[in-house]
Amino acid sequence: MHDLIYANTPKALLVAAIAGRLARKPVIFHLHDLWTESHFSALNRRVACFATRFGVSHVVANSAASLEALRGAGCRTPATIVHNGINAAPFDTVTQEDTRRVRMELGLPGDATVVGVFGRLTPWKGQDVLLDALSRPELLPCRAIVVGDALYTQEDRQYAEMLSRRADAHPLTGRVQLLGHRDDVPALMKACDVIAHTSTRPEPFGRVIVEGMLAGTPVVATDAGGVREIVTQDRTGFLVAPGDASALAAAIERVRADRKAAQQVSRRARLSVRNRFSVETMVAGLAERICQIANRAPSTDFPPSARRS
Repeated sequence: MHDLIYANTPKALLVAAIAGRLARKPVIFHLHDLWTESHFSALNRRVACFATRFGVSHVVANSAASLEALRGAGCRTPATIVHNGINAAPFDTVTQEDTRRVRMELGLPGDATVVGVFGRLTPWKGQDVLLDALSRPELLPCRAIVVGDALYTQEDRQYAEMLSRRADAHPLTGRVQLLGHRDDVPALMKACDVIAHTSTRPEPFGRVIVEGMLAGTPVVATDAGGVREIVTQDRTGFLVAPGDASALAAAIERVRADRKAAQQVSRRARLSVRNRFSVETMVAGLAERICQIANRAPSTDFPPSARRS
């Protein structure tokens, strides 16, 4: 006999809210998205908010930014913030030989500053902002790798084609590689000198940023949404305004000009995210909340952790 229902997506939320009512069981909804007009239509937000108020006992939000957007959409359901957890093991196993091999395979000169951007190819992810930055005179010595595919819409595919055309044109010719989907992301991240997060809209969290930090690579990220809960300016990374190619170029040049200071930032970042965004921390926070909602004693297998709101 189940004690509660757990919904992990907006579609599952609708089913779980009805099922919870019918079964008279508590429902937990795990919120992974920003319920704002830039991400969801007004109708979708209204339906999701109604389902949450109607049939959800508690919301687990993946960031304060996600919870704030939920509140802004009109939902007042009790909530807890449990940040996403990222497994550090794939990054720990990458060796210096692995990174040298990756750079050789991609034909990246040993003395080149390599900037990497990772994620789905879609306009709001802002890969074109990096291309704008790389076109500036101060970054002409830099190379870039763009990792990710256009996955869903015709607009995404057209955007990917535009990026490819720009990468082949002056002044980016021979300096930008669009690699598509890759299974060796940890090695690619470690092979970079800078990881750029370029989203033009706020992110609910920012998984790529945490991964870049686990790789020990300096991160330049967009100053919006959940990113602010991961990056502390000049301490664990560098923040720039969304869509600002000039600011992005300046931040990349700053890393390039003072590698020692950038390495200190990346070391602090790596230690920070290993503690704050580990899988163990996330699981412990979820387990604690689930047990409380289900009125069961928490398991001793998990250390206490969770930040409430």
